[in-house]
Amino acid sequence: MISFNSERGTPMTSVMNLRKIVWGGCLMLVLTAGWQEANAYSYHIKKSTGTKIVWASPQISFHAGNKSFASGSPFRDALLLANFKWNQTPSRFTFGSPIWGDTSIKRGNGQNEIWFSNDQDALKGAPAICYTWWYSSSGRLWYEEADIVFDAGRAWSPHYRPYQHLTPYGGANRPFTTTAIHEMGHALGLGHENRWKNVMGQDTTHVLTHQDFALGYAGADATQGAVFLYGVHPYPWEDLAVTHWKYGGASGEYSTHTPTVIYNPSMTVVNWDTLNGMRRYHVKRGNTYRPEFTFENNGRSTQSNVKFGLYISTNTYITTGDQLIGEGWFGMGPGGVWTTPITITIPTNLTVGMTYYLGVIVDHKNNISEFHEMNATFLQIRIVP
Repeated sequence: MISFNSERGTPMTSVMNLRKIVWGGCLMLVLTAGWQEANAYSYHIKKSTGTKIVWASPQISFHAGNKSFASGSPFRDALLLANFKWNQTPSRFTFGSPIWGDTSIKRGNGQNEIWFSNDQDALKGAPAICYTWWYSSSGRLWYEEADIVFDAGRAWSPHYRPYQHLTPYGGANRPFTTTAIHEMGHALGLGHENRWKNVMGQDTTHVLTHQDFALGYAGADATQGAVFLYGVHPYPWEDLAVTHWKYGGASGEYSTHTPTVIYNPSMTVVNWDTLNGMRRYHVKRGNTYRPEFTFENNGRSTQSNVKFGLYISTNTYITTGDQLIGEGWFGMGPGGVWTTPITITIPTNLTVGMTYYLGVIVDHKNNISEFHEMNATFLQIRIVP
């Protein structure tokens, strides 16, 4: 068995655990795209040959700890959701159904496992951590085992609704599903990413928020990393998305994500207060503003003419039945992430003092067949005199 030295990334012939929080030996591959944000992801290589380190089979399953994921526990459903989100990508790699009821959980015992623990030595101060092992065969390195450990002492939420109780929106609970998606990304072979909006960066803010929930997902960049490692799935997986989060910068190995905002025409941020853990922007009827949203192509194909609609709603459920105030379009290749301000005018028929929701729906006329149709998000506004 061979692993990377966690500080320098050089191959060693002794057995060693790879810490999630290091990944210091990654080769960073950058693919430049034709839209506003480049596409990049990190992974591990064998330094002597430059070959990728992958699983011999593009599917693995985790043995789930019996106490951590007991029958009837909502964390079972949350883990299944994380599995499902990775399996909703155009990569050939998939996670099989968890194997429930394991009572002999232990790192390095030859099988893939996932569980909650109070062992701070194992957790290394992280909310969760992924350990991987690999072996050498025929001049290549292959993953042999992956173990994911969650901190049992943290305040976790297995639920994705309502969004207000999750940490990105001022709540106390770290979303389990986003963290599980991040760690499962490590398990399939991805490293941390700090240059782009990415679940392999700040996972808690890598969510799609609509109605009263915030749903974790693999996302455009990590999806393309999985495609690079394992190839593209033969099924025509297509998926577009929009979110009110954007890339905010780097924090060590991790990307940070910040909320999108509403600008004045001069590109200064509009005055705001807070409602339900989210900014509420103060706007006037008849005035022009520039709200920004982040669009993504999580599918396998280039989409050259994606239309979207902008709406005013009285609630967080944005539908095509709401008041349409504008339309637009964009083109984007697979792995594309694009944050842009859009010029709109606030309708004059809104009521002063009321809170509304400025929403956007991608592919609002359903011209593109997608496997996941959660294509809407919103920003809060309050009409002021």
